[in-house]
Amino acid sequence: MNEVAIEGSDILAAQLLALPDKVRKAVEKASVKASKEVIAGQMKSNAPVDSGALQQSITSVVRSYKGGRIVLGFIGPEYSYTGVVTKNKQGQKVLKKVKKNKGEAGIRRPANYAHLVELGTVQRTTQSGANRGSVAPNNFTQKTAEEVTPQVQTILENAVSEALNQL
Repeated sequence: MNEVAIEGSDILAAQLLALPDKVRKAVEKASVKASKEVIAGQMKSNAPVDSGALQQSITSVVRSYKGGRIVLGFIGPEYSYTGVVTKNKQGQKVLKKVKKNKGEAGIRRPANYAHLVELGTVQRTTQSGANRGSVAPNNFTQKTAEEVTPQVQTILENAVSEALNQL
């Protein structure tokens, strides 16, 4: 799991805590919502393209816990996403989203293999010793976290500043 580290987060946290609870909750939720859109968009553009299933499956959602005191944004492949890779008339790979358990061959569920794309695999062999190769790591989520950190920081700073100005 990757995290976005915000510089000066101690100051921002103190400013957030100084806000009235209702305002603080609204600021946190709004900034997490805006940030998740930026992160999900960048993650989609950084994800490698084979069939396109991994890119298309990347979604984002915001959840609040403990009465709104904790606001989290989750970004990554949607577990329920399934697609089938077929070929069009020109022989190019195309992806068709399908409902799960439809019984079609070649179903892809990116949530099941995204970690292998991100971290790669070691050299694999079968029990009989046949070589099945390895997958080189493609750190697309780590790259995304590094690229969006300044934007996320700006979103949070602007949300806090706007809330402080409205008081």
